[in-house]
Amino acid sequence: MMDGQIKVVSEPGLGSSFTLKMSLPVGPGELPGLTPLEPSATPVYVQAPVRELAESLCAWLGRLGIQASVAALPLGQQNVQAVLVDMLPAGPRLPWAGPRVLCAPGAHSPPLHTAQGWEVDMHDVRAIASVVSLAQQGKQEAVQHAEQQSAGQLQLRILVAEDNPVNQAIIQEQLEALGCTVTLADNGEQAMHLWQPQAFDLVLTDVNMPLMNGYELARTLREHDPQLPIIGVTANAMREEGMRCLAVGMNAWLVKPLSLQTLRAQLIKLCRPTVRVLPAVIDTVQMSEKMRPLFVSSVQHDLQRISAALEQRDCRRLAETLHSVAGALGAVQALDLAQACVELESQLASGRLNPALEMRINQVSSRLSALLSVQP
Repeated sequence: MMDGQIKVVSEPGLGSSFTLKMSLPVGPGELPGLTPLEPSATPVYVQAPVRELAESLCAWLGRLGIQASVAALPLGQQNVQAVLVDMLPAGPRLPWAGPRVLCAPGAHSPPLHTAQGWEVDMHDVRAIASVVSLAQQGKQEAVQHAEQQSAGQLQLRILVAEDNPVNQAIIQEQLEALGCTVTLADNGEQAMHLWQPQAFDLVLTDVNMPLMNGYELARTLREHDPQLPIIGVTANAMREEGMRCLAVGMNAWLVKPLSLQTLRAQLIKLCRPTVRVLPAVIDTVQMSEKMRPLFVSSVQHDLQRISAALEQRDCRRLAETLHSVAGALGAVQALDLAQACVELESQLASGRLNPALEMRINQVSSRLSALLSVQP
């Protein structure tokens, strides 16, 4: 008889969390590509908006050889030499004297050390474990390994059929974070109008839509292209729903909400893309020696304004500062970095500052700091 535990946590308005723990025998084998982790006695604490999320990461870190525990408030009373792993950081950050690892969807992979701490993709558990080990050792540079390249850009052309505008926006953001080009359709009928032979690498379709649902779309696509990968997306986790998806010609089915890690794994499995790893960005400037001190002092002041606005969650002030920075960068021909500031300014127009956007602002701030560090 198998020994195990089932845990259910349910709160009105938040939903339910189910956890199953079972004791299974450990078989021999290897985990290829795993970075060897140096043993360390430095404590590791994990904090997250939901306790179960923090507990899950602690368990994964434990499996990879790092002992971690859920952070308890107030943070200031804990070991200040410990490493704090902050999952989905949002709002003003609580003071922490030791190393900090910031985990957010679509963040740096390979990890990047910034003035705020290490930044890493929260969906890459191996990368998190690797960077926590580096933080325990007090290191500020990531060692490049082959497995880190798995988080490169997929460069796939995806046709998405989804009638809900919120789900459309979420799926588009996820796919673009994976380096895909997205074409949106409000239903199956519109998707068929957009489809052309060899135009898309994969179709991602909701199964329940008006005019032509996902099942009908899959059948019709199969008549035109027997080899085109099709993934069905449904809110129904029942096995019968998955069997129906496969019966109409879909290659796979996913349950909402979509995990970025699961979505990426399915895209690689079905499309086998050649993953392109983005090269490191090196920003340069062109200006006279007379202008250099003014440029440095101006950008230093703007970096302080960005940091203060982030702490206060002030989107308007952030947008204004990034607009000012973009102008200064354009004047000295740092065009890529200027464009990054313009794009962030545009995204802040919605008045919402989510963890992914905050991480991108911190990344630009890190590039600005690096640019200043090479100025005489």
